[in-house]
Amino acid sequence: MPTSSLNFTKIAIERITPPKQKKSSKGSIFDTYKDTKTDGLVLLVTNSGNKTFYLYKKIKGKPERVKIGKFDTECTVEKARRKARSLMGEIADGHNPQQTKRNLSNEMTFKELADKYIEEHAKLHTRSWKHDLSDVERNLKHWFNRKISSITPEEIRKLHADMGKKKKVEGSERLYGGEKGANRLLDRINAIFNKAVNEWGWDAKNPAKGVKKFKVKSRDRFVQSDEMPKLFTAINESPNKDIRDYIYLSLATGARRGNIVSMKWEQLSFERKEWRIPETKNGDSLIVPLHKDAVEILKERKKSNSSDFVFPSDSQSGHVVDFKKGWKTILTNAGIKDLRIHDLRRTLGSYQTILGANAYIIGKSLGHKSRAATDVYARLNLDPVRESMDSAFDRMKVLGKKKEKVKKK
Repeated sequence: MPTSSLNFTKIAIERITPPKQKKSSKGSIFDTYKDTKTDGLVLLVTNSGNKTFYLYKKIKGKPERVKIGKFDTECTVEKARRKARSLMGEIADGHNPQQTKRNLSNEMTFKELADKYIEEHAKLHTRSWKHDLSDVERNLKHWFNRKISSITPEEIRKLHADMGKKKKVEGSERLYGGEKGANRLLDRINAIFNKAVNEWGWDAKNPAKGVKKFKVKSRDRFVQSDEMPKLFTAINESPNKDIRDYIYLSLATGARRGNIVSMKWEQLSFERKEWRIPETKNGDSLIVPLHKDAVEILKERKKSNSSDFVFPSDSQSGHVVDFKKGWKTILTNAGIKDLRIHDLRRTLGSYQTILGANAYIIGKSLGHKSRAATDVYARLNLDPVRESMDSAFDRMKVLGKKKEKVKKK
């Protein structure tokens, strides 16, 4: 294979002239030089003038040629020598760098792995698979054509850090935004690579493993006692009956937004004053006791509603998707800041706590899933839960009316 020996220096290599033969039917014609100072390092010079460093070595009796890089544009002489010595070390340890490259060429891309994860796992086992797909397509598109083993822990750390700081990531269509969004994206990357390693036979380490999440402080915002009268006044003065009913049902039931907007009449029992949610966020069903005011609101809506949904709309789903615009108007009129729709759910639990309810009762009310509480939940009937929820909502109503009476005087 090597035919000429040469002490590789920049000047010596620049002086090498290409072979004069023209390209043959078998491909390019090239001359080969071997370095006198580094075992196995060779330089191939083609008739078109390209000069490329390789490591030439017999591995298990078979000649292998591992590309290191093009002279000057990709690799200096010193870099080529360091890389050649590194590759020789890998060979001495029993590895075949050329086989590793062949394996990489046959390896799936990140897009192929992500698609496999969505189709064979997420769609079958998670309710949030559409969010998984959207997150991957918008924030990880710049990896789609990459081989999965080319993605490094350092790249993932940087992506996570930039997301957390709301920096624009090159190649992504948008930012998820903030530390919570960055943590969610990291969870998805972790899950995708874990499937490849643990179930689909990828013989490598998950590059996302060990990347630390941001420590995000749990949100503890709820409607304070001095805000309650302002909120109730703004609700009652709103001309939008849907937003009025939605907020009152949120405060009375503590249910998640998605469950309330998709509520169906068939899920309700006015006789038992109950609402059965077929599937909550944690995958379980949940029976929610209904306050008498909630029952009255629902009965009133039923009079003029022929839809299957309590909050019907012309949307593709057949029901209202959210009340963001109406909620923003309510807050503006109430003069309340930094209060989110989900905080209404937390508000019920907070007032239950204020009135002395224990953690098990609150967990049962809000449908929280906890291993430690499972046995206790099994022994609880709805009576103490209903009493706690009713008392909490009644307390809110009292606070909501308090200052209104003062104003009238």
